[in-house]
Amino acid sequence: YFHSYFMAGCAYFGCGVVEEGFRCLDRALEIYPEWAKIPSGTAMEVGDIHVFGGVKVIKGENLLALPDGTREPIAYEYLFNPNAESMYSALTAPYGWEWFNSVRTYDRFKEYTARVKELMDAEKKA
Repeated sequence: YFHSYFMAGCAYFGCGVVEEGFRCLDRALEIYPEWAKIPSGTAMEVGDIHVFGGVKVIKGENLLALPDGTREPIAYEYLFNPNAESMYSALTAPYGWEWFNSVRTYDRFKEYTARVKELMDAEKKA
């Protein structure tokens, strides 16, 4: 869910809705530690069994676990295994993440980026 908030923040900034963008980034950072606590290799539900058929995402392994026990690679793995490093890359990318351009000079944005860098550095040390 943190990644959904992060991406919603991106979209708000891109539309010029700055305060809502920051609200989403704040929420993403608030709930990120819960995501980070989930051990790599954990099979996670993706939603209603009637919609998704019991498919699970394997955290940190870029795999889907199918109900019959087989595992398949995920084509867009970055969507399913986001981390502090992926957030930091997005926040500091020179291009491809232009929706942050509207707030890059804001102190709040710089503080947020610094907090994400601290998370990223801590994860690399762990």
